[in-house]
Amino acid sequence: AAREHDSSIVGAVRSASNSASARWSATVLLMSEPLRVLVVGGLDPSGGAGITADARVLQLHGVQALPVVMALTVQNRHGFSRCAEVAAELWQAALAAALADGPIAAIKLGLLPSASQATALAAALAPVARQVPLVVDPVLSATAGGYQASSTLAAVYREQLVPLAAVFTPNLPDRKSTRLNSSY
Repeated sequence: AAREHDSSIVGAVRSASNSASARWSATVLLMSEPLRVLVVGGLDPSGGAGITADARVLQLHGVQALPVVMALTVQNRHGFSRCAEVAAELWQAALAAALADGPIAAIKLGLLPSASQATALAAALAPVARQVPLVVDPVLSATAGGYQASSTLAAVYREQLVPLAAVFTPNLPDRKSTRLNSSY
């Protein structure tokens, strides 16, 4: 599963960068610092998924991860027991700080804790997603079991975040479910 995740995120970022505008490409070429990718999602204490795994994969490819944690999870390799939202004021301030710190090559979204938080994130990213490729990698269920996103959260991914995306990378079971429109 880790290898699939590795190729999924790297492929998604490469695909997003291929679909970006000429202006974005020129900005990346002029940068003397490593590429930076804003990674928004959940923190998995086992390190096998979420922002931790995304940061590890990006680092292996010489890309700096800029993590913004929206959810804290309680899980390990054997199961998922719960998810808690990070206060909107806190993750919004972290997002603003990351965006103000300099150019970013892409944005990657993962686990979002609730429909209301996902809606707020979509509003915050809408202007940015016109200039920077957005990778939407929705988490609607946990591989180890114990987590199932609400249908309202699935609708926010489908109706508000996917339209902003340069790349959409749902897990196969989520893509086949009726919760994500099969036209994506």
